[in-house]
Amino acid sequence: MRSTLDVYVRMRDGVRVPVDIYLPDGPGPFPTVLIRTPYVKSAPDLQPPAPPPPWLGLTPEGRRSSAILRLVNALPSLNVVPLVDAGYAVVVGDSRGTGHAEGIYDYYNVDGGPFDGYDTIEWLAEQEWCDGNVGLFGVSGSGVLALAAAVTAPPHLKAVVAMAHPVDLYHDQWFPGGVYRFEDRVRWALVMQGPLAPLDPGAPDAPGYEEKRRVFAARYARFFDRMRAGQSMIDLGWATTSTQHDEFDDYWHAYDFSGRLTEITAPTLTAGVMFDHFISGTTRFFAGLRVPRRMVLVPGMLDIDGAVGDADLPALQLRWFDRFLRGAQNGVDREAAVRLHLTGSGSVVESASWPPEEAEAWVLHLAANPTGDHALAPAPGAASTLDLLHIPGSPNPSPLDTADQRPFDAGALVFSTAPLVERVVVAGEPLLTLTAGPLTADIDLAIRLSDVQPDGSSRLLGTGQLRVRADADAQLIKLPMLPVAFDIAPGHRIRLAIAASDYPFLAVRSNPSQLSLRFGSGIETISLPQIRS
Repeated sequence: MRSTLDVYVRMRDGVRVPVDIYLPDGPGPFPTVLIRTPYVKSAPDLQPPAPPPPWLGLTPEGRRSSAILRLVNALPSLNVVPLVDAGYAVVVGDSRGTGHAEGIYDYYNVDGGPFDGYDTIEWLAEQEWCDGNVGLFGVSGSGVLALAAAVTAPPHLKAVVAMAHPVDLYHDQWFPGGVYRFEDRVRWALVMQGPLAPLDPGAPDAPGYEEKRRVFAARYARFFDRMRAGQSMIDLGWATTSTQHDEFDDYWHAYDFSGRLTEITAPTLTAGVMFDHFISGTTRFFAGLRVPRRMVLVPGMLDIDGAVGDADLPALQLRWFDRFLRGAQNGVDREAAVRLHLTGSGSVVESASWPPEEAEAWVLHLAANPTGDHALAPAPGAASTLDLLHIPGSPNPSPLDTADQRPFDAGALVFSTAPLVERVVVAGEPLLTLTAGPLTADIDLAIRLSDVQPDGSSRLLGTGQLRVRADADAQLIKLPMLPVAFDIAPGHRIRLAIAASDYPFLAVRSNPSQLSLRFGSGIETISLPQIRS
């Protein structure tokens, strides 16, 4: 393998972004895969990234979280060596304003660099070592940049592999259900301070040193100018503005790609993990494509649950590029469009569509019981009312681990099925329907669906959230859950927990409020898309 580091590529407005080029041994030319990242371009399996700051594995309350630690360990996931070994040129680039790139970062560069991906792809196609067939690869932040480039339809873009990213950044990332995604969004803004800061340009005799030194100096000077103007030295204004726009307004329309997915011309493979807050973006992305497409969903957070190994994703990615960058007739585009690795057993379910066309609604009624043992039942219970209280100073806690949801359940209204008599498979987008009395102040609903084990622990299956607005009249509330794909063994129970907060997963609404939920009319249900064998 040969490498050339810190080659600066000029964009159409004159801003230059650096790329590292990794070529297979041999004369070429080669099909080429481009990775654009906001997190500093050093390929993680070639140049170890800087160790994450110690606070990154802590919750906003300072508690160590196993889920966050797994996410941190999964961050170096864009490996270039397997692609180079398979005969692909791989190019990894900093995005505008991050790493060693010139320009100013404006939150995925929707304003400042919407065509940087296009320009980089077309530049690659002109290089003598590239055969003119270019693919995009990205996960999470680099997945957003892959999406942003794909919708501009560069002529030489022939394949896309984009995983675990939003499509509508308001609904998929910042305000799912209209509720601010507190823990992740604040942490991510903190993480971005590193790539936006002046970075060490390296050894003076290294290639690209002078360009990187000038970027360092320009950022240093810009920090001084901002401080003189009474501003924070590192520009996180995009995070501040995003936090302030809690309605889906014109600001967020600029960050909504859902109406542009039909403009993508390259065959696309996508994948997502069930408890990542981007999961609705993954399914929305797949559903909106009009090109050859495939989607894989796996259990876990940003990392993949160890029960399913790597879910065959590296091999599938390589087959996708082989098919559409090399023309290999390997059948990858004739296999099932959707592959689901189920939370629970890890078993695989395949379908031609999302939501799976095989799924049928399994309707469970929420039956309230004066004794507190509320049920998910096949028929409505007696008419009754339960009050859901929101006390800002005492929010319901987010569990530290997906394997046990009991800390959340303890402060919620809990409804459970009887022990199941047979295995149940659910895949799709569940819908919770509630009725309530008048509401004098806005309240947030946070729900968690879990698999109650015989030992009493409850394993997370899915989440949902919704801002319910004050209304002088009685309300019908429909709360769509985030996508799920799970199976539950006989003897286990399904549990639905409803709370008025989920902190620090979600922000805490500042005003106290009370919602009177009504039951017994037959309307109060959760509809689970069940796949029967």
